[in-house]
Amino acid sequence: MPSIRRRHHSEEHRTQNATPGVNPLYHARVSQAARFIRVRGAAEHNLKSLDVDIPRDCMVVITGVSGSGKSSLAFDTIFAEGQRKYMESLSAYARQFLTQWQKPDVESIEGLPPTIAIEQRTGGHNPRSTVATITEIYDYLRVLFARCATPTCWARTGGTTTRPRTCGRPIAATSATQIVDALMGFDGQRLMICSPVIRGKKGFHGAVIEGLRKHGFVRARVDGTIVDVRDALKEGTENPLGIGRYEQHTIEAVVDRIVIKPDVRQRLADSVEVAMRLSDGLLTALVDTDGAWVEHRYSEKLACSEHPQSSLDEMAPRLFSFNSPYGACRQCDGLGVVSEFDDQLIVPDGSLGIGDGAIEPWRKNGKRMNMYYGRLMRRFCDRAEVTRTTPYEKLPKTIRRILMEGTTEADESRLGFTFEGVIPSLRRRYEKSDSDFVKEKLRGYMSSTECPGCGGRRLRPASLHVRLPGADGVNIAEVAAMSLTFTDISRVPPTRRNDFDSRTPKSFGCSSGVKSPMESSKTVPRSANSNRPGLVSPPSCPVSFSAPNSSLFRKVASRLPQFTSTNGSLARFDTAWIMRAM
Repeated sequence: MPSIRRRHHSEEHRTQNATPGVNPLYHARVSQAARFIRVRGAAEHNLKSLDVDIPRDCMVVITGVSGSGKSSLAFDTIFAEGQRKYMESLSAYARQFLTQWQKPDVESIEGLPPTIAIEQRTGGHNPRSTVATITEIYDYLRVLFARCATPTCWARTGGTTTRPRTCGRPIAATSATQIVDALMGFDGQRLMICSPVIRGKKGFHGAVIEGLRKHGFVRARVDGTIVDVRDALKEGTENPLGIGRYEQHTIEAVVDRIVIKPDVRQRLADSVEVAMRLSDGLLTALVDTDGAWVEHRYSEKLACSEHPQSSLDEMAPRLFSFNSPYGACRQCDGLGVVSEFDDQLIVPDGSLGIGDGAIEPWRKNGKRMNMYYGRLMRRFCDRAEVTRTTPYEKLPKTIRRILMEGTTEADESRLGFTFEGVIPSLRRRYEKSDSDFVKEKLRGYMSSTECPGCGGRRLRPASLHVRLPGADGVNIAEVAAMSLTFTDISRVPPTRRNDFDSRTPKSFGCSSGVKSPMESSKTVPRSANSNRPGLVSPPSCPVSFSAPNSSLFRKVASRLPQFTSTNGSLARFDTAWIMRAM
């Protein structure tokens, strides 16, 4: 552990009076400033004009008795000054939304990079929290991808369910003519052309509804529900829509309702133009498909030329948040895993007869429910031509599948009966039940599996197809899942950096907690020429980066500090590299 060095005032005086080109002490002072955080005259709280040099690029521990000024030096002086200097580098518009930091009571601080303070707290068990989100590093990543990455088309063009093949074309602006051509493809179907005027904002939005009425709009779509604008404004209250003030809402003006026919192209083009002018280039088309309204979003700014339905409203940081409905996977709600009923938990003992207690959730449910499930099982056995005493493990595979998953259309035509299935029945009961006791009991027959929609990456397809420029073209989930196994490339001789790239494991962890088979927990050994400890790579820690064969990530990794925690926790993280990227 390096010590904190005090400097003599005479030495300080000689260094400060050095001038460039005249005194060699000037150049020594510049090199020292790059290696130390130099604090002079710190008098915050109970500090008494403290002068101290703190080494950079290593772990420094400040110790002392209670009340000696440890927190005053670390948080109220060094961290506060680093935040204040960073805030001053932002624009005046950005600063109005941020907390203004007062200058600490200190004469000067030199060699100070942008700072991050990690609050000391006990570990939580929230499945939505990762090391990256707790330390707010993921927030910087979201800003980086929103400003520097390139969206690509995610429309499927082939492949399999587990390995789909997508279009992959860069998404660019879509003209109104292309949108009209795409909508004309829904021949014979009913369409509702909507213009999103409010997207995910809190408030009553009474002025917005009043503005729609003044512009002649009769209907609006509020959080997916069609409302009559005139009826909403009849009472004249502050909250005409009856919505929560502190909840996020989406309001869309219904521009036109139309049935697609060859002779309505001009009317459709006019409606599209009105909708896009009202919402700054955005449009939502609701298509009546089998009695349900299916959303298709289009944007004048971001849409694939071949697949206009693959469009983005805007490249905002919330698009990359798995804790936001705008970025989270629809199937797992941003958790990366889904809970499904497990047939091995439903039938723990396959030697029992199917009517004699083999189906565990259908037992001990009370007299009425036991009678109901008993009738279902007798009816199934009669139609499937099996006895109730037949052991579950002795059933034919087809009958076992029908018992657990229910009949398909092919089964119905071949066997002549319909059966819901044990798992669909349990799922329906779980979703419709209002009893916490029933839901808790049914959860005992579930197991967590990787989400099939996002593959455990938590984000929706649109978010996963936004990639950084370069040959690697990584998305934010791949960056967040990279291993901690790296070294400080700036300390590796240029002639040996290729050797480092070949030794770096090309492994990706999984930020949802599901381990990759290639995941590594190796420790980089201590260098013979360095006193810095080795690095520990904890499984699925979505914080930092390994840099295999990528000039972009070689630059990123060269600016990352060492991690010195032996239990895989975050010791320190210098965000100067990502702030410079922004």
